[in-house]
Amino acid sequence: MDKEDADALERVAKMLDVPRSWIVRKLVKNGLEDLYFGEIAKRRLLEGEWIDFEEMEDQATQKSKA
Repeated sequence: MDKEDADALERVAKMLDVPRSWIVRKLVKNGLEDLYFGEIAKRRLLEGEWIDFEEMEDQATQKSKA
């Protein structure tokens, strides 16, 4: 992580009054979910399948409970 990003992380942590590690965990979790479901949607579209976004939301909810 470069200094600019580290400084931004520190500022946000102070503003929210939370540890930097909490922010990083949230960013990783949310980023991984976005990446996963984005990739699944892209692959299904490339295969000519219809994407039901309600189904994707249901899968996201089920994954976050697991």
